Amino acid sequence: MDVLMKGKDLFTIGMALFFEQEKDSKMIRYRTKICDITDKQIEIEPLMNTENGREAIVVEGDTFTCFFVGKDQLYHNFPATIVKRKLEPFRSFMIDIPKQKELSRIQRREFVRVDVRIDAAVEINQQPFSLERMVTSDISGGGCSFVLPKGKYFFPGIIFDCCLALPYDKGMEFLNVKAKLVRIDLSSSPNRLCCKFIQISESERNQLTQFVFEQQVKRRNKMDSLSN
Repeated sequence: MDVLMKGKDLFTIGMALFFEQEKDSKMIRYRTKICDITDKQIEIEPLMNTENGREAIVVEGDTFTCFFVGKDQLYHNFPATIVKRKLEPFRSFMIDIPKQKELSRIQRREFVRVDVRIDAAVEINQQPFSLERMVTSDISGGGCSFVLPKGKYFFPGIIFDCCLALPYDKGMEFLNVKAKLVRIDLSSSPNRLCCKFIQISESERNQLTQFVFEQQVKRRNKMDSLSN
């Protein structure tokens, strides 16, 4: 007997979902958000094309593969079908909560890094105290690497107070985290400061993990467009 996942154990209102659908031998990707959850169904906002930002034309019976980062910080996917279209009190769509056997994990429980440049203001808690503008070379929900500023050197073990400027299509969102310098990578070019987040709220970690996932989706879109 198939077992339905308990929606509120895995999904949350406001969670981002990504849908994929193949059209004319091309994979099209969409982004949406959960606006409500019942015992058996998930209500989602209209789907927006991640490449051009346009709203997708969706009808009942359309099928997709849905990807998301769960509350458990794991990457999941499942087959999703639009089962109902709603017009009141606002336009939305309903999909069924996946059965246990339909749900697949697509990553192990670890923080996946993505190479991305993010501006950051960094307070360096060593003598003498300093405030630096840095740029990341990669980031994950568990830590990041900063490009080592020219002419600077820092000792492993020092603590950074970081204000990260996460770039979204709608603008910047700022995240304040505390990080520990684990090691300095002098073998890379440019040299990197490899840091681990030691003070970050669960909601902030979820936001970073979701940001990394969205960056991966964007890169897949770019690679697909180059190969077509």
